[in-house]
Amino acid sequence: PLKRFLPLLRCPRCGGGFMLDGGSLVCPEKHTYDIAARGYVHLAPDKRQPRGYSAASYAARAAFLDAGFYDHILEGVLSRLNRGPTADAGCGEGWFAAHAARAGKGPVYGLDLSRDAVRRAAGRSKDVCWLVADLANMPLKTGSMMAVVNLFSPANYAEFQRVLAPGGVLLKAVPGPAHLKELRRLAGDQLPPRGPDTQAVARHFAQNMRLSECVRLTRTLPMTQVQ
Repeated sequence: PLKRFLPLLRCPRCGGGFMLDGGSLVCPEKHTYDIAARGYVHLAPDKRQPRGYSAASYAARAAFLDAGFYDHILEGVLSRLNRGPTADAGCGEGWFAAHAARAGKGPVYGLDLSRDAVRRAAGRSKDVCWLVADLANMPLKTGSMMAVVNLFSPANYAEFQRVLAPGGVLLKAVPGPAHLKELRRLAGDQLPPRGPDTQAVARHFAQNMRLSECVRLTRTLPMTQVQ
């Protein structure tokens, strides 16, 4: 399945292209990366795994997303995503990338530094190129992507600009100040009383990218407190 994705991949160490050699990706400089049994490739073996996340946390997040609580965000982003090479930068457990591939938006590349996240993501879809990768050194060729999607994840705007083709777009979602306010109220001191500073994120975005559209996606759901 990886063969059709190879033309847009590049070695993170030397920038060369890849060829398949048995169960590995090999570049002209002989840098070699094995393909895992689940079909993903670890292209950041020298990078430290992110702290504060675990396989259990990704399983819990997958259950939350699969229950449909963020379907309004999924629909809002998919509706603005044209067909063409797409990178889900910070793909986590693969929720969005799998839906994008299913919607025919591909080819879709799912990238995350967490091996636990990508391992789980690889079980979602065989139609996505799943990569353990550093967003500060994306293993994608310059100007190869028509879209970069960055949902609730840290951004590296210089790399996003590098991999985007002329006319390509960055679709970024950030939590608003009222994000999960009902849960925050119930949680008391266990959660911060307010959501993130969306204005600070917007200012940083504007310093690095040209904003063409800003859309507010909200949904309120009933809750039941369990004793």
